[in-house]
Parts: sequence; C-alpha cells; structure tokens
Amino acid sequence: MTRSGVSDRLLAAALHGLPRERAEWGQAMRAEMAAVDSRSERWLFLLGCLRVVVLRPGTWSTPRLVRFACCAVLAVTVGGIATAIATSSNPGQKLREGGWILALLIGSYLFGFLAITSRRCAATARVLLIGGGAGLASVGAAAVLMFAIPPVPRSIGSTVLLVALAALGAAALAQRPHDDRAASLAGLFAATVGSLGIVILVDIIASAGPAELIPIVVPTTLSPAMQISESRIELVDPYIGLLFLGAVMGLLLGITALLTRSRLATGWRPRGETPPAGGPTRRR
Repeated sequence: MTRSGVSDRLLAAALHGLPRERAEWGQAMRAEMAAVDSRSERWLFLLGCLRVVVLRPGTWSTPRLVRFACCAVLAVTVGGIATAIATSSNPGQKLREGGWILALLIGSYLFGFLAITSRRCAATARVLLIGGGAGLASVGAAAVLMFAIPPVPRSIGSTVLLVALAALGAAALAQRPHDDRAASLAGLFAATVGSLGIVILVDIIASAGPAELIPIVVPTTLSPAMQISESRIELVDPYIGLLFLGAVMGLLLGITALLTRSRLATGWRPRGETPPAGGPTRRR
C-alpha cells in the first residue's frame, strides 16, 4: 500500500463514523484529498480533516461516541492481557490453555457493544446513556466501597449485587409504557459495562493499588512483602467469574439488540405508537 493510500484509508475510516446528514460533507473532503498531489500536503490535509471531524459540534452522535468508548476500553483490555501473557514465564502455554477462552469472552463483549450501537438497533441515545451511566455508577460504587472498607473483597458476591442493582435501576429508568425493549437493552447494557468495568478496576488495584487494599490470600508463612506480592497475583482470579458474567450479558445484549432491529425492520411497533406513513405494521 502506498503512503497516499494509507492517508486515504485513514480519512475514509474517520469519515465512516459521520452521521448520514454529513455524508456529502465527507464526500467533499475525499474529493479534495484526491486533488492534492504532494505527499506532505496530503498528510497535512488529513490532519486538518481529522481535527474538524473530531471537534465539529454535532459530528459525533451518542451511539458513535458510546461505540468508540466501548471499543477503546476493550482495546486497552486486550492490550493489557496480551502484555501480561507476553511477559509471563511461558506465554505459549498460556495462549494454548486460555487464549481461545479469552477470545470468546472479548468477542462476546464486542458483539454486544457493536449490536447495541448499530444504526438499526432500537436503543435510543437515552437508553445508551442510562445503561452506560448505570454500569459506570456500579463501577464507581465498587471503587468507593473498596477504598472506604478495605481490602478488596475476595469473592465477587458484593460486586455481582452492585451490577444487578445497576441493571435493575437502568431497566426501571428506561422503561416505556407498552414497550419493554428499552428496559431490556438498558439493563443488559448496564450489566455488561458494570461487569467489565469492575474487573478492570480490580486488575488496576491488584497491579498498582496500595498494599492496604490487597487481601492476603496466600500462606502467612511467607514474608509480608511476599504475601502482598503473591496476593496481588491471586486477587484477580475470583473476578474472572464476573468477567464471564459480563460476557454472557454482552452476548444476551447483542442478541436482544438484533431482535429489536429485526422488529423495526419488519415494521413492528409498540401498541399505541403511530406507525410511519406508508410503512408496514404488525400488531402485537
């Protein structure tokens, strides 16, 4: 691929996230890029386009922002896992033993995030903000409890309760009369975000948190320094269960988002809601 081809592809990727009403604007940018001959000027033009795309008000819709944030968090998570495996004593064995499981888990989260932020999904900006906000609230509540009442819990019981409360709260806030789609999507999204966020929080505490937050989960015959060091390694293990729970929620989220999308595509609408003119209808 030529350097000019790289700049063209980067511009196309940036413009792909534009709303439909900005499509002509993006096409004009690509046409101007094609008219620039100098390689350095093409890159300068690309930087200018990226700045405008990112900073222009109204360019980024809520679903696109949510998708970007979720994918960025997943990318950082995958990077952290890859680094941990690469720096381990036997990375090849770890990949053979658990690589496919991690791939399935990350794939489930990605499936859910992409499905709920797709253009044809029934999740509105309100649903995304309620679900994502509730999930982040559960992560914040977990952080407050861990710092206020140290050390970090050895089991995931309390964090599962926080995630469940976040999901129920999001579902209640997003509930609409005669339509349970918004509540289901918001609740599942909150559970997915909360589960993943708490696992990341515990991993950060285990890696860089103060010693008073680390529960001693190894034999006390070791020296105090070794107890803390080994306990940091063991602390994350129980929270793998929460990671699995979040992956299941992500899978259910993706399936629910696809089902609501198919309903919209066939013209299904909640009882009492006026169908669009000329569109097909299906009564419940």
